Amino acid sequence: MEGWKKVEELGTGSFGSVFLACDSSQSIKVAVKTAHSDSQSSVLIKEGKFLRQLNGIPNIVRCFGNDISIEDNQAVYSLLLEYAEGGNLHELINDRFNKGQRIPETQIAHYASMSLKGLAQIHSQGIVHCDLKPANILVFLDCNGLNQLKIGDFGSARRISQNEEEIWVSDSDDGSGGTESLSRTTLLYASPESVASGLHETSTDIWSFGCVVAEMITGESIWDYEDEMDLINEILHGTIVDRLPQNFPDNGVDFLNRCLLRCPEERWSALELLDHPFIMDNLKIMSEIHNVDVLNRLEEKQKKNYSQINPFGMSEWVSTKHLFTPKWMIEALEKQDDDDEVEAPVKQDDGLLLLTKSNPRGFRKCISFILGRMKKCKSRISSKSV
Repeated sequence: MEGWKKVEELGTGSFGSVFLACDSSQSIKVAVKTAHSDSQSSVLIKEGKFLRQLNGIPNIVRCFGNDISIEDNQAVYSLLLEYAEGGNLHELINDRFNKGQRIPETQIAHYASMSLKGLAQIHSQGIVHCDLKPANILVFLDCNGLNQLKIGDFGSARRISQNEEEIWVSDSDDGSGGTESLSRTTLLYASPESVASGLHETSTDIWSFGCVVAEMITGESIWDYEDEMDLINEILHGTIVDRLPQNFPDNGVDFLNRCLLRCPEERWSALELLDHPFIMDNLKIMSEIHNVDVLNRLEEKQKKNYSQINPFGMSEWVSTKHLFTPKWMIEALEKQDDDDEVEAPVKQDDGLLLLTKSNPRGFRKCISFILGRMKKCKSRISSKSV
């Protein structure tokens, strides 16, 4: 696994950063989601658990495993993900509408069907995504115009309880005893019940999905608002279909209405929406245009993609160390005496841990200290149920 290098930062967030990484031949590309602190790594470790459970499911981003490396004088925890060369759905929507183009109804239905298939599998596994939005739906390019969409970013996901007939998840139940904001979902895509009560169930994801579809249709935020309070009022009382194009078909309007019902119990499930005429009729048209069964072709491509060998090892999930640690650091670690006691290293005035090649014994102790802290963090998170 030598020769891997981060070549470009793709984005940042509260979790840390995402980088494009390549092997030494530049022929294999992966996305590396990194965390630089205990709190950030806790989020990524939890996300990794969900991705490991969902690995192999079509329309869910594949995770190859995790890694702990030493970068910029600190231990960095990373998730190793498949790279979406097409970016995300938010970028695709902006690109189309910035060129003055609308996304055809057939493609909207095609993209919607893939997201629904992913949601159906997520929900069947007892998981609520909690933050479905265009930026968290990744685009995998296809030269024939049948781009594949996969749901990613499970940092806000929650496992749903099976103890009650109605399945609810409260944001305040984060395992830490603390409280959080009412809705974990990005506000533009948050459902009325999550905004008002901080509750998330599978139907909450369906509301967010409806907002995503509406955005594919209009090319912009579906809410007309001036500030956060105005936006919340729109979510609780506004009407989305008023902003749709006048010539949008009736079955498309009905499809959105099934997603955006105020009462969560009345919203259609992902499986029910897959059988809606808006989806079925448009997929039939796409199959005729491309002279191929669109759904079967996608399923075959998904199976082929997943059958590809994990670039980091032979197993489905690989846990590595020092994938991105500089070579000279690894050599210093290999010389470490097993009998050395692990002590807290000296800190500089700016608070950074002191790592220098000129002080090998102090350097090795510093590395051991950092890795020890990361190991304790990982152990602590592994002992909790997500």
